[in-house]
Amino acid sequence: MENHENQFSDSFENNNLSEQPKLTLTPYSIEFLKETAKWTRFISLVGLVIIGLYIIMMVFMSSFFSRILNEAYTQEAGSMGMANFFSPFYIIIMILILLIYVIPIWWLYKFSTKMNAAILLNNSDYLQESLNFLRRHYKFIGILVVIMLVFYVLAFIGGMLGGLIGAINS
Repeated sequence: MENHENQFSDSFENNNLSEQPKLTLTPYSIEFLKETAKWTRFISLVGLVIIGLYIIMMVFMSSFFSRILNEAYTQEAGSMGMANFFSPFYIIIMILILLIYVIPIWWLYKFSTKMNAAILLNNSDYLQESLNFLRRHYKFIGILVVIMLVFYVLAFIGGMLGGLIGAINS
């Protein structure tokens, strides 16, 4: 057992992928992968539909906010038309957010389709491609989690500093 582990770790250290021990999938593993592919396909399709609905909602909401802000600011004297700034700004921000969401969902969808093809055709290349899409998906999600944690820490520090400055000034 120890010799096998050393051989496996040595091949990774030397980046010699051709000498790695062969990995075989049991019938149970194949069934698990089939079920995983079905669920990831479902989740990714629901995610893509939600993104599509969000785009439609975004167009209507930006139009709605544009009208409300135009009415509110044109009633005031000397209005600069803030709604003309808000609508494109809002749309650009929302498109960026949607692009961030669509990338991992698309990779999840590609994982499911390639995995189904790999199992159906018994094709190792498709299996490798599908696992690469799954790797990309989770790597992207992991990076997003790290970014969000940094924002949470910065927000916490900012809130503490704001509270401290507010307490000192009062």
